[in-house]
Amino acid sequence: MKRKIIEVSVVCLVLVIAICYIGKCREWNNVFSLSNATIEVTNTFDFESMHIKDTLKHTFLIKNTSDNVLNIVAVHSNCGCTITSFSREKIKKGESAEIAVTFVPQQVGRTEKSIVVEANTAPPYTVLSLHGIVKK
Repeated sequence: MKRKIIEVSVVCLVLVIAICYIGKCREWNNVFSLSNATIEVTNTFDFESMHIKDTLKHTFLIKNTSDNVLNIVAVHSNCGCTITSFSREKIKKGESAEIAVTFVPQQVGRTEKSIVVEANTAPPYTVLSLHGIVKK
């Protein structure tokens, strides 16, 4: 009976390790990692108002406040009207990374656009946002 319990426990452990290795537990891996970076960022930019024909450009600065190197893995926006760019270089302690955002409005009214930054932080995702009113 004890042998059966040990066998089942080993199989479960191997499955959990395999799932984490495949990347399904990336967030948990970051939570327990000793190489996580910590960041300082102003998450929100209020552009107040703009016209539908205008293009807004804004740069978010993400400062590495830890002794560990900051590695930005990916940056995603919640729609095609928000374009992002960033450097894939590793950010050392005290240095900052720039996330450049270009917003081309497609409809009139109050709007909020989200940008998700994935990095070696805990949690691994940081949400940035642009908001304001788009006028004719």
